[in-house]
Amino acid sequence: MREQHELFLEGYLWGGGFWEESYYVGTAGDVSTDTIELSSCSSSAPFLQGEVHRGGMHERAAEFADRARDRYGVDLDVSEFGSGTETAAAAAEAIGCETAAIASTIVVALAGSNRDGDLVAAITSGANRLDLDAVANHYGAETASMADPGDIRSVVGWSIGGVPPICHDTALPITVDPTLTHYDVVHAAAGTPSAVFAVEPDRLVDLANADVVDLTE
Repeated sequence: MREQHELFLEGYLWGGGFWEESYYVGTAGDVSTDTIELSSCSSSAPFLQGEVHRGGMHERAAEFADRARDRYGVDLDVSEFGSGTETAAAAAEAIGCETAAIASTIVVALAGSNRDGDLVAAITSGANRLDLDAVANHYGAETASMADPGDIRSVVGWSIGGVPPICHDTALPITVDPTLTHYDVVHAAAGTPSAVFAVEPDRLVDLANADVVDLTE
């Protein structure tokens, strides 16, 4: 079970949850053992299941590419890495880019001021840490916290570790970290912890219908 817990924590960093080296301290707060165990044992967590491939690509990564084509009319170049890209640092090393050019989609739950249970997404540079107080203030909520993994899966349609910035089941308010706009190309999760796609920041903002707002520390 300890190995499953470690996998869960690593997966939470990239595309849907926490950020590197902040799952015990910082604005992310603590992760309860119950939450880790529940999520690591869930059949909906792709990074704990045997890989299912379709035409040489993982089924979920292929589904993401299909959704992007059907919904936005774009053909995204999805790449997969055998070593995995569960953290922003690991993704940057595998791709050969700066960690700051990694676009991590962090799903946050709001509370208070009639925003209880509302989910929002913050596409954040891998070099930065999301400020949950800033997120709450931006959306007029009293507090903000990391969204429950089960809620992410049921509402957004993707499991932690592979949450992409677009192609969500439910439309969420989305912000983009201004740091990402400093790069010609950024890289984001494409449905699994081992799949990423490259995109120009301006195009990402348009596809995600996002606002460019600094909500980092």
